[in-house]
Amino acid sequence: MEEGSGVRQFGSSGRFEEAGGYPRDDRLARRHSVFLHARCRTSPWRVFDVEIGNISAGGCSLIGVRDRFAIGAEVGLRIAHLKPLTGYVTWTGEGVVGVEFKSALSERVIRVLNESYRLDPA
Repeated sequence: MEEGSGVRQFGSSGRFEEAGGYPRDDRLARRHSVFLHARCRTSPWRVFDVEIGNISAGGCSLIGVRDRFAIGAEVGLRIAHLKPLTGYVTWTGEGVVGVEFKSALSERVIRVLNESYRLDPA
């Protein structure tokens, strides 16, 4: 299958993906562009800094990532002043990682993030 052909594939994440491995934009919640610092935990002894590129009630993308992430791996995130979040890697790309939160963020949390950090619709 040619990259960029627009043909969707059922990827290893269990979701339909565009050719090339990136997920189709089928989110149920509105995504917001943002540039937020966060801490990521991939194991009890592996904690490192990441940047959040966009966020929605259901998940976020990590940008500028140098570490390797496995599809389905559990990650812990500390974003801004929020309680620690748990999520699962749903897709990976060149320097970017998609994370689906185990529990969706409430509209109130998104509103507070917007008020604090001026989220932009993606």
